[in-house]
Amino acid sequence: MVDDRAIQKNNSATADAPSVEATSVLMPDQAKNRGIFEHAREGIIQTAPDGKILGANAALAQMLGFKSVDELMRAVPNILSLYIDGTKRAELQSQLQVHGAIMNFEVQLRRKDGSPIWTSSDIQVVRRAQGASRYEGRIVDITDRRRAEAAGREAR
Repeated sequence: MVDDRAIQKNNSATADAPSVEATSVLMPDQAKNRGIFEHAREGIIQTAPDGKILGANAALAQMLGFKSVDELMRAVPNILSLYIDGTKRAELQSQLQVHGAIMNFEVQLRRKDGSPIWTSSDIQVVRRAQGASRYEGRIVDITDRRRAEAAGREAR
């Protein structure tokens, strides 16, 4: 007769450690996700609620006038310094607290050279088990669209 307690003990001991097969399956997914993050044409960002930049991709760095993500992270440790209108960050946070996500949030940011850029963001709150959270999402340059809209209004 098989002792069920021994089986449970053995199963629980191995359940905590991923098998070699599970690890080899996870690694390509992680590499794929990393590739999507690094090679996306849209800016991707992760920030703490206080604005500290936790991660960004090359497209965002380039959009903001930086040569690399490292340069962006060194020069702009907090996204708040990029907002032309600081009240927009508070508005974003308020919407995120209520809805957990926001789409097409338009805001003007400041590029490395000081020039303004219009952006549209889709941001969501990501909650961790420990209770801490972060914001992550995409940022798209809509400056050309905003200029075209303004030119259309002036032409009328």
